Formats: sequence, C-alpha cells, structure tokens
Amino acid sequence: INSSTALKDFSEKYNKNPEKYKGKYWKQNAEIDMKGISYVPVGIETAFSGFYDGNGYKITNLAISSSANAVGLFALVEGETIIENIVVSKSCTIRGDANGCCIGSIVGKILDDRVLIQNCTNYAMVESNAPAGAFAGIKVSSAGGIVGSADGTILYCKNYGKISQRTPFAHMAGGITGHTPRGGMIVGCENHGDVCAESSDMTVSGSTAGGIVAKASYRDISTCVSGCFNTGNISAGLYVGGIVGDLQSKGSIENCYNLGTISGNTDATGGNPPFLGGITGGMAKATLKYNYNVGKIQAHANAQTSRCGEINGSGTFSAKETGEYNYFIGTEFVAGTAYGYATKTAKKKIGENAYVPSTTEQLRSEDVVRQLNTYTNPISCYKTTWEKDNDKTNQGYPKIIKVESKLSHYAEMKSFTVTIDGTEYKGDINGTNINIVLPAGTATITPTMTISEKATVTPASGGTVSLTNGSAEFTVTAENGINKQVYTLHATVPQEA
Repeated sequence: INSSTALKDFSEKYNKNPEKYKGKYWKQNAEIDMKGISYVPVGIETAFSGFYDGNGYKITNLAISSSANAVGLFALVEGETIIENIVVSKSCTIRGDANGCCIGSIVGKILDDRVLIQNCTNYAMVESNAPAGAFAGIKVSSAGGIVGSADGTILYCKNYGKISQRTPFAHMAGGITGHTPRGGMIVGCENHGDVCAESSDMTVSGSTAGGIVAKASYRDISTCVSGCFNTGNISAGLYVGGIVGDLQSKGSIENCYNLGTISGNTDATGGNPPFLGGITGGMAKATLKYNYNVGKIQAHANAQTSRCGEINGSGTFSAKETGEYNYFIGTEFVAGTAYGYATKTAKKKIGENAYVPSTTEQLRSEDVVRQLNTYTNPISCYKTTWEKDNDKTNQGYPKIIKVESKLSHYAEMKSFTVTIDGTEYKGDINGTNINIVLPAGTATITPTMTISEKATVTPASGGTVSLTNGSAEFTVTAENGINKQVYTLHATVPQEA
C-alpha cells in the first residue's frame, strides 16, 4: 500500500468481501496523503482479521467523521490479528457521534483478546460527540488515542493527540484506550496528549478519564497496565487517574508513573463524589506495585466532596502484598494524601510499603531507581528497566528506558480432572492440595491438567500415574525453569466390597 488510492482500495475490497481477504497480509511502503479522499474504516460491518504493517510511514490528512458504532483507521477488529507500525499524523482528525460509539485513531473496537496492536503512534485529535441522556437506549461511548475499546494486547504505542468526549455524560476517554471491557494487557505505552471527558452533574453518572486507560470494568479477566507513563493533563467528572481512571477489574498497575495534572471538571452537584488519583481514580481489589506520581491533583473548585489521592482516589487492594512501593511527594500516607478514601476494611489491606511518601530529592535519587529495578517478577511478565534522569528530560525523576518480555514465572495448577469409564471426576484445588473422590479400587489414573501458560507439569497431563495410599505429587515448573510448585493429590478411594 503506497498511495491514497491503494489505502482506499484496501478498505473497499475488505469491506465488500471480508471472507476473501481475511488472514491476508498488507504492508504500507510509503507515506500516504489522504487529503480530499473519502475513507470508510476497514471492518465497518464485518471485523477485520489479518495483518497490517504500517512500516513506520505516516498517514496524513485523513479525515474520518462517522456515525458508525466503531470509528478509526480500522473499525472492528478480531481474531489472530496484528496491526503494527502505523503513524497517524497531526493533520488527521478522527470523529464519531453514534450512540455508544468506540473511537480510536488506529482501531475503534477490538472484539477479542487474540488481537495485538503494537508500535503505533497517534498525533491526531480523537473526538467523540456521542449523545447523552438519562433515558433507556443511551449507551456510554469510549474514546482512546490508539483504540476506543480494547479486549486485546496493546504494546509500545504512543499518543500525542488530544482525546475528547465533548458531550457531558458518563462517557470515557483514555490516552491509549477508553475501555477494556473484558480485560486486556497494555504494556510499554506512553501518553503525551491532553485527555478530557466532559461530565454531567453526576445526578445519573459522571465521566471517566485516564492517561493510559479510562476504565477497566470486567471482574473475571483482569486488566494489566505495565511499564507505561503519562505526561498529559487528564480531566473528567467522576473518576480521573494519571494511568487508569477506574480500575474495577481486580486489575493491576505496575511500573508506571504520572507527571500530568489530574483535575475534576464538574462541581458534583448530583451528590456522587469525584475520585481523583495520580495513578488511578478508583479501584476495586486491585494491585498497585512500583509506581510513582508527581503530577498535581486538582479538584473542581466547587466540588467539596472530591476524594483526592496522590496515588489513588479510592478503593481497595486485593491483599496487603498487592500494594507495594507506590511513591509520591509527601510526608505521610493518610486519607487525603496517598489515597482519597478507604473504608475500615480497605485500610486493613494496606501493607507497610504500599505507599512511600518521599521528598523531591529522595524520589529523584539513585536509591529509588535501585528499588524500582528490584521488581523482577511482574504480573505482566514484562520487565521494566528504570534509570536516573541525569539529562533532566523527565523533570529529574526516574524514567523508563526499556520494557521487555521475560520468561514467565507462573507455575500454577488451574484444573485437575480424571475420567474413568466415561465419568469425569474433578479435583478441588486448595492451595497446593488437590482433593478428589474416585471410584472404589482405583489404583492408577490418567489425569488431565491445565496449568499456567508456557509452564510444564511432571508427571505430564495425559500420562498414567500410580496412586500410593491414594496420593501422588505433581510438579509445575514455570517457563523460566526457576519457579516451581509441588501439588499433592489426596484421593479418597473407597475399598471394594
């Protein structure tokens, strides 16, 4: 693809006959000027599935203004898809106004977790003018610098464009993505653009904005944000965070930092207090590890009920060990400093090193850099390397110089089943013990096990195992070959009559 005609032709061909072109590989090999060209996003009705490599070449003067449900260079995306190395220039504009629309410069909406978006950069303005209203049928819109709504993986992407939800309502706006509705992985991403979600008075609900992700809302599959940072100014009405606006998915934020100003843009006359945080505005049973914030937290002048925290506005950790080394400028961690609000139950889950108040000098020191680099088993399995900001390109604070994939350290037994004479018997995994009830006289079994991705188990799944007094051991070894976990099977086997 080397011209505006070729890019338009690609869109038209795929949208007309998606089955013919699914799984194909497309590569851009020149800068493309879309001035004066009417363009319909790829996958506007049937989701795009395939491979597109922008090859680092810019797309300029692309103007998309659509009433479709998903808006971007690609509208809907699914399957074993990789979209990479696309650069959308400042001369482009991406706009949408449909009820509940998902808008991003690269992709409007990712439909499943097999999709990978990587090494894409946006300089364009992304703007939603989705409708508002307190009546049935009005849906929440999500806008993001790279992807509007993302269920997949986003790696090493950058946004410099302004991201806006212009209609006051409960809409969402994020520097990288507006929403991860069913979990996702966002790693090594940067936002430098201002992000604003105009808000209602919150009689119904207020808006949400985040420097990287606006809202992570699924509770069974977690969202992980790792090795990311924000320098843009972020504003919304209800949940506002430097990295994530509202982390409601038992998710995690690790190895991230915020330099941007976090501000509320409504007076909260509806009664719901706004939650503002340097790392996340709100969170539920979340994990925050090895992050820092030095950005200003500014409540709306008339929002006296605002809950503001240098790290999080409100919420709870999953457990004491899930909050570690979250640095901020201050002298103590109490409500109104490190966090904006926490219940008595939530406070009991705050570990000793969950929040680390620091002076400016301390946070800029080599000691903090060394501490950040001790985090060697990240949840995401992407290792972040930090260094001291000697050249003062990061306001003197620690900066990320590398985020790279590492061998997995997970060694977990997730399920254990045995099938005998067509009947399936399920093991109950409790810690490192597996309890199971088997038919009388059972002396050998052929278990089927599911374990952590890329791990191995000995004896192997599907192999024959002899029981000794109803017991057997299984060792799960992580991909890195270092982390291991031994599980003991306790089988209840009645004696034969």
